[in-house]
Amino acid sequence: MAKKLPNSVFTLILTSITVVSWVFYSIYQTFKKPLPVVVPPEIIQPVDPNVGLEVIEKIKNKKHFEEGGFKETIIKTPNPTPKEVSIQNTPTPKTETPSPTIEPVERNEITGEYEIDEE
Repeated sequence: MAKKLPNSVFTLILTSITVVSWVFYSIYQTFKKPLPVVVPPEIIQPVDPNVGLEVIEKIKNKKHFEEGGFKETIIKTPNPTPKEVSIQNTPTPKTETPSPTIEPVERNEITGEYEIDEE
């Protein structure tokens, strides 16, 4: 029958493995550490706190609108004038009726009306 290791020896071996691993990992991190960042002196200089006072005053003096404080504005464009079309009595040729086609429809962003593209 094989003898078991005492608990203290087992703990000592695990602790030693952990310490050695930790040391090697610290050495690895030291070599892989990124180089320090070089910052230009203009960026490091402190900012004057009184520079933006005029801008802050302009912002405070601007008008503030609450939500729902004004109604939606609808801009209507004048309707185009109809053109006169002369209709002549000409015989219509007999042809087959074409099948219906789908035409692209676009919405006018200003008037909100839908327009059919005629190509």
